[in-house]
Amino acid sequence: MTVLFVFVDGVGLGRKDPGINPFARARLRVLDNFSGGEKTEPLAFDGRVVALDATMGMEGRPQSATGQTALLTGLNAARENGGHLMGFTNSLLRGLLAEHSVLRRLRERGRKAIFANAFRPIFFLMPPALQRRRLSATTVAALAAALPLRTVAEIPIGEALYHDFTNRGLLAEGHDLPLRSPQEAARALASLASRNDFVLYEYFQTDKAGHAQDWDRAIEVLEQLDQFLETLLDNLDLAETTVLLASDHGNVEDLSHGGHTLNPALGMAWGRGRKWAARRLTTVMDVAGVIMDLDAGGP
Repeated sequence: MTVLFVFVDGVGLGRKDPGINPFARARLRVLDNFSGGEKTEPLAFDGRVVALDATMGMEGRPQSATGQTALLTGLNAARENGGHLMGFTNSLLRGLLAEHSVLRRLRERGRKAIFANAFRPIFFLMPPALQRRRLSATTVAALAAALPLRTVAEIPIGEALYHDFTNRGLLAEGHDLPLRSPQEAARALASLASRNDFVLYEYFQTDKAGHAQDWDRAIEVLEQLDQFLETLLDNLDLAETTVLLASDHGNVEDLSHGGHTLNPALGMAWGRGRKWAARRLTTVMDVAGVIMDLDAGGP
Protein backbone atom coordinates (compact mmCIF):
# COMPACT_ATOMS: atom_id res chain seq x y z
CA MET A 1 0.00 0.00 0.00
CA THR A 2 1.20 3.51 -0.83
CA VAL A 3 0.96 6.27 1.77
CA LEU A 4 0.90 9.88 0.60
CA PHE A 5 1.30 12.53 3.29
CA VAL A 6 0.33 16.06 2.32
CA PHE A 7 1.53 18.43 5.01
CA VAL A 8 -0.37 21.73 4.87
CA ASP A 9 1.07 24.42 7.11
CA GLY A 10 -1.09 26.67 9.28
CA VAL A 11 -4.62 25.31 8.91
CA GLY A 12 -6.86 24.87 11.92
CA LEU A 13 -10.52 24.10 12.53
CA GLY A 14 -12.08 27.40 13.55
CA ARG A 15 -15.47 29.04 13.87
CA LYS A 16 -17.77 29.34 10.86
CA ASP A 17 -17.56 33.10 10.87
CA PRO A 18 -17.16 34.84 7.49
CA GLY A 19 -15.87 37.86 9.34
CA ILE A 20 -12.66 36.07 10.31
CA ASN A 21 -12.57 32.69 8.55
CA PRO A 22 -11.86 32.47 4.80
CA PHE A 23 -13.11 28.87 4.78
CA ALA A 24 -16.56 30.35 5.26
CA ARG A 25 -16.20 32.48 2.11
CA ALA A 26 -14.17 30.30 -0.27
CA ARG A 27 -15.75 28.06 -2.91
CA LEU A 28 -14.65 24.60 -1.81
CA ARG A 29 -15.58 20.99 -2.41
CA VAL A 30 -13.04 18.69 -0.79
CA LEU A 31 -12.46 21.06 2.13
CA ASP A 32 -15.98 22.45 2.27
CA ASN A 33 -17.80 20.05 4.57
CA PHE A 34 -15.92 21.17 7.66
CA SER A 35 -15.82 24.88 6.86
CA GLY A 36 -15.35 26.72 10.11
CA GLY A 37 -14.91 23.54 12.12
CA GLU A 38 -18.23 21.94 11.19
CA LYS A 39 -17.20 18.31 10.69
CA THR A 40 -20.10 16.94 8.72
CA GLU A 41 -20.28 13.76 6.67
CA PRO A 42 -19.95 12.66 4.00
CA LEU A 43 -16.82 14.31 2.72
CA ALA A 44 -15.78 14.22 -0.92
CA PHE A 45 -14.11 10.93 -1.91
CA ASP A 46 -15.52 9.40 1.29
CA GLY A 47 -12.86 11.17 3.33
CA ARG A 48 -12.59 11.60 7.06
CA VAL A 49 -11.72 14.77 8.96
CA VAL A 50 -10.32 14.95 12.49
CA ALA A 51 -9.29 17.69 14.89
CA LEU A 52 -5.64 17.36 15.90
CA ASP A 53 -4.59 18.83 19.23
CA ALA A 54 -1.48 20.86 18.39
CA THR A 55 -0.63 22.15 21.87
CA MET A 56 1.20 19.00 23.04
CA GLY A 57 0.22 19.94 26.60
CA MET A 58 2.43 23.04 26.57
CA GLU A 59 1.43 26.64 27.17
CA GLY A 60 1.44 29.15 24.36
CA ARG A 61 0.47 29.06 20.72
CA PRO A 62 1.74 26.06 18.73
CA GLN A 63 4.59 26.84 16.35
CA SER A 64 6.04 25.38 13.18
CA ALA A 65 9.39 23.88 14.15
CA THR A 66 8.06 21.87 17.08
CA GLY A 67 4.74 21.06 15.43
CA GLN A 68 6.34 19.73 12.28
CA THR A 69 8.88 17.73 14.26
CA ALA A 70 6.01 16.14 16.19
CA LEU A 71 4.17 15.30 12.96
CA LEU A 72 7.23 13.61 11.48
CA THR A 73 8.52 11.80 14.56
CA GLY A 74 5.55 11.11 16.84
CA LEU A 75 7.45 12.71 19.73
CA ASN A 76 6.31 15.55 21.96
CA ALA A 77 8.75 17.98 20.40
CA ALA A 78 7.43 20.97 22.35
CA ARG A 79 8.01 19.24 25.67
CA GLU A 80 11.45 18.00 24.60
CA ASN A 81 12.33 21.56 23.57
CA GLY A 82 10.91 23.14 26.72
CA GLY A 83 8.28 25.03 24.74
CA HIS A 84 6.96 25.69 21.26
CA LEU A 85 9.55 26.84 18.71
CA MET A 86 8.69 28.89 15.63
CA GLY A 87 10.35 28.82 12.24
CA PHE A 88 13.36 26.67 11.57
CA THR A 89 14.65 23.77 13.64
CA ASN A 90 17.29 24.07 16.32
CA SER A 91 19.97 21.50 17.10
CA LEU A 92 17.74 19.60 19.54
CA LEU A 93 14.91 19.21 17.03
CA ARG A 94 17.35 18.29 14.28
CA GLY A 95 18.62 15.50 16.51
CA LEU A 96 15.11 14.18 17.11
CA LEU A 97 14.36 14.24 13.40
CA ALA A 98 17.63 12.61 12.46
CA GLU A 99 16.91 9.64 14.69
CA HIS A 100 13.12 9.29 14.64
CA SER A 101 11.62 10.73 11.46
CA VAL A 102 9.26 8.57 9.42
CA LEU A 103 11.41 9.11 6.34
CA ARG A 104 14.43 7.55 8.00
CA ARG A 105 12.44 4.69 9.55
CA LEU A 106 10.73 3.88 6.25
CA ARG A 107 14.05 3.89 4.43
CA GLU A 108 15.44 1.52 7.05
CA ARG A 109 12.55 -0.81 6.21
CA GLY A 110 13.68 -0.74 2.61
CA ARG A 111 10.77 1.38 1.40
CA LYS A 112 10.88 3.73 -1.57
CA ALA A 113 10.27 7.05 0.21
CA ILE A 114 10.62 10.50 -1.31
CA PHE A 115 10.27 14.16 -0.37
CA ALA A 116 8.52 15.61 -3.43
CA ASN A 117 9.34 19.30 -2.87
CA ALA A 118 11.74 21.11 -5.20
CA PHE A 119 14.49 23.35 -3.81
CA ARG A 120 15.68 26.55 -5.47
CA PRO A 121 19.31 26.81 -6.63
CA ILE A 122 20.03 29.39 -3.92
CA PHE A 123 19.49 26.73 -1.25
CA PHE A 124 22.37 24.63 -2.54
CA LEU A 125 24.64 27.71 -2.73
CA MET A 126 24.21 28.61 0.95
CA PRO A 127 27.27 28.18 3.19
CA PRO A 128 26.79 25.02 5.27
CA ALA A 129 26.57 26.93 8.55
CA LEU A 130 23.82 29.20 7.24
CA GLN A 131 22.04 26.28 5.60
CA ARG A 132 21.90 24.40 8.92
CA ARG A 133 20.27 27.40 10.64
CA ARG A 134 17.57 27.59 7.96
CA LEU A 135 16.47 23.98 7.75
CA SER A 136 12.80 23.16 8.08
CA ALA A 137 11.75 19.96 9.80
CA THR A 138 10.86 18.34 6.48
CA THR A 139 14.27 19.14 5.02
CA VAL A 140 16.09 17.80 8.07
CA ALA A 141 14.04 14.60 7.87
CA ALA A 142 14.85 14.16 4.18
CA LEU A 143 18.57 14.72 4.71
CA ALA A 144 18.66 12.35 7.69
CA ALA A 145 17.09 9.67 5.51
CA ALA A 146 19.75 10.27 2.84
CA LEU A 147 17.10 11.29 0.34
CA PRO A 148 18.24 13.42 -2.58
CA LEU A 149 16.77 16.91 -2.44
CA ARG A 150 14.84 17.59 -5.62
CA THR A 151 15.60 20.61 -7.75
CA VAL A 152 13.63 23.17 -9.73
CA ALA A 153 14.89 21.48 -12.89
CA GLU A 154 12.83 18.41 -11.99
CA ILE A 155 9.52 20.31 -11.95
CA PRO A 156 8.89 20.36 -15.74
CA ILE A 157 9.46 16.61 -16.03
CA GLY A 158 7.01 15.81 -13.25
CA GLU A 159 9.56 14.65 -10.71
CA ALA A 160 9.05 17.45 -8.18
CA LEU A 161 6.64 20.18 -7.07
CA TYR A 162 7.45 23.55 -5.57
CA HIS A 163 5.81 24.50 -2.27
CA ASP A 164 3.71 26.85 -4.38
CA PHE A 165 2.61 24.20 -6.85
CA THR A 166 1.58 26.85 -9.42
CA ASN A 167 5.25 27.96 -9.76
CA ARG A 168 4.09 31.58 -9.51
CA GLY A 169 6.86 32.60 -7.13
CA LEU A 170 9.55 30.87 -9.17
CA LEU A 171 8.36 32.59 -12.33
CA ALA A 172 8.57 35.96 -10.56
CA GLU A 173 12.22 35.16 -9.78
CA GLY A 174 12.94 34.52 -13.44
CA HIS A 175 12.97 30.73 -13.56
CA ASP A 176 12.09 29.24 -16.94
CA LEU A 177 9.16 27.09 -15.83
CA PRO A 178 5.56 26.56 -16.87
CA LEU A 179 2.78 28.19 -14.88
CA ARG A 180 0.98 25.17 -13.48
CA SER A 181 -2.68 24.82 -12.69
CA PRO A 182 -3.57 23.06 -9.43
CA GLN A 183 -4.87 20.18 -11.55
CA GLU A 184 -1.57 19.79 -13.45
CA ALA A 185 0.41 19.84 -10.23
CA ALA A 186 -1.90 17.29 -8.64
CA ARG A 187 -1.46 14.88 -11.54
CA ALA A 188 2.32 15.14 -11.12
CA LEU A 189 2.06 14.29 -7.42
CA ALA A 190 -0.31 11.40 -8.15
CA SER A 191 2.22 10.02 -10.60
CA LEU A 192 4.98 10.20 -7.98
CA ALA A 193 2.75 8.40 -5.50
CA SER A 194 2.09 5.60 -8.00
CA ARG A 195 5.84 4.92 -8.23
CA ASN A 196 6.80 5.03 -4.55
CA ASP A 197 5.82 3.50 -1.22
CA PHE A 198 5.72 6.80 0.67
CA VAL A 199 5.59 10.40 -0.56
CA LEU A 200 5.80 13.56 1.55
CA TYR A 201 4.71 16.88 0.04
CA GLU A 202 4.78 20.18 1.96
CA TYR A 203 2.49 23.13 1.19
CA PHE A 204 2.81 26.30 3.26
CA GLN A 205 1.08 28.98 1.23
CA THR A 206 -1.79 28.71 3.72
CA ASP A 207 0.43 29.76 6.61
CA LYS A 208 1.89 32.65 4.62
CA ALA A 209 -1.58 33.95 3.73
CA GLY A 210 -2.63 33.70 7.36
CA HIS A 211 0.34 35.66 8.64
CA ALA A 212 -0.26 38.33 6.03
CA GLN A 213 -3.97 38.59 6.95
CA ASP A 214 -4.55 38.76 3.21
CA TRP A 215 -8.18 37.86 2.54
CA ASP A 216 -7.91 37.70 -1.24
CA ARG A 217 -4.78 35.58 -1.07
CA ALA A 218 -6.20 33.30 1.64
CA ILE A 219 -9.34 32.56 -0.36
CA GLU A 220 -7.32 32.02 -3.54
CA VAL A 221 -4.92 29.66 -1.74
CA LEU A 222 -7.74 27.62 -0.20
CA GLU A 223 -9.56 27.33 -3.51
CA GLN A 224 -6.37 26.30 -5.30
CA LEU A 225 -5.58 23.76 -2.60
CA ASP A 226 -9.11 22.39 -2.86
CA GLN A 227 -8.79 22.00 -6.64
CA PHE A 228 -5.39 20.37 -6.16
CA LEU A 229 -6.78 17.85 -3.67
CA GLU A 230 -9.80 17.05 -5.82
CA THR A 231 -7.66 16.23 -8.84
CA LEU A 232 -5.10 14.39 -6.73
CA LEU A 233 -7.71 12.11 -5.21
CA ASP A 234 -9.37 11.58 -8.57
CA ASN A 235 -6.05 10.39 -10.05
CA LEU A 236 -5.03 7.97 -7.32
CA ASP A 237 -6.00 4.34 -6.85
CA LEU A 238 -7.65 4.85 -3.48
CA ALA A 239 -8.16 1.11 -3.08
CA GLU A 240 -4.39 0.78 -2.78
CA THR A 241 -3.42 4.19 -1.42
CA THR A 242 -4.00 6.03 1.83
CA VAL A 243 -3.77 9.81 1.68
CA LEU A 244 -3.18 11.71 4.90
CA LEU A 245 -3.38 15.48 5.17
CA ALA A 246 -2.34 17.17 8.38
CA SER A 247 -1.37 20.59 9.62
CA ASP A 248 0.96 21.63 12.43
CA HIS A 249 -1.17 24.40 13.95
CA GLY A 250 -3.97 26.82 13.18
CA ASN A 251 -3.57 30.15 11.43
CA VAL A 252 -5.39 30.83 8.15
CA GLU A 253 -8.79 29.96 9.62
CA ASP A 254 -8.71 33.16 11.71
CA LEU A 255 -7.61 36.32 9.92
CA SER A 256 -8.58 38.60 12.80
CA HIS A 257 -4.88 38.60 13.70
CA GLY A 258 -1.69 37.53 11.96
CA GLY A 259 -0.54 34.88 14.39
CA HIS A 260 -1.08 31.22 15.02
CA THR A 261 -4.19 30.06 16.85
CA LEU A 262 -5.09 27.62 19.59
CA ASN A 263 -7.62 25.91 17.33
CA PRO A 264 -7.13 22.21 16.61
CA ALA A 265 -5.00 21.54 13.55
CA LEU A 266 -6.66 20.01 10.52
CA GLY A 267 -6.33 16.28 9.87
CA MET A 268 -7.88 14.36 6.97
CA ALA A 269 -7.70 10.86 5.52
CA TRP A 270 -8.85 9.24 2.29
CA GLY A 271 -8.42 5.90 0.63
CA ARG A 272 -7.79 2.42 1.88
CA GLY A 273 -6.89 3.16 5.49
CA ARG A 274 -9.01 6.28 6.01
CA LYS A 275 -11.42 4.95 8.67
CA TRP A 276 -8.72 3.22 10.69
CA ALA A 277 -6.40 6.24 10.48
CA ALA A 278 -9.12 8.71 11.49
CA ARG A 279 -9.90 6.70 14.63
CA ARG A 280 -6.27 6.92 15.72
CA LEU A 281 -5.58 10.56 14.92
CA THR A 282 -6.21 12.85 17.89
CA THR A 283 -3.02 14.94 18.15
CA VAL A 284 -0.20 16.04 15.86
CA MET A 285 1.94 13.41 17.59
CA ASP A 286 -0.22 10.58 16.23
CA VAL A 287 0.51 11.13 12.55
CA ALA A 288 3.93 9.49 12.41
CA GLY A 289 2.72 6.34 14.16
CA VAL A 290 -0.24 6.06 11.81
CA ILE A 291 2.08 6.38 8.80
CA MET A 292 4.37 3.65 10.10
CA ASP A 293 1.49 1.31 10.92
CA LEU A 294 -0.17 1.89 7.55
CA ASP A 295 3.10 1.00 5.89
CA ALA A 296 3.28 -2.18 7.97
CA GLY A 297 -0.16 -3.29 6.82
CA GLY A 298 -2.46 -0.92 8.65
CA PRO A 299 -6.05 -1.92 9.26
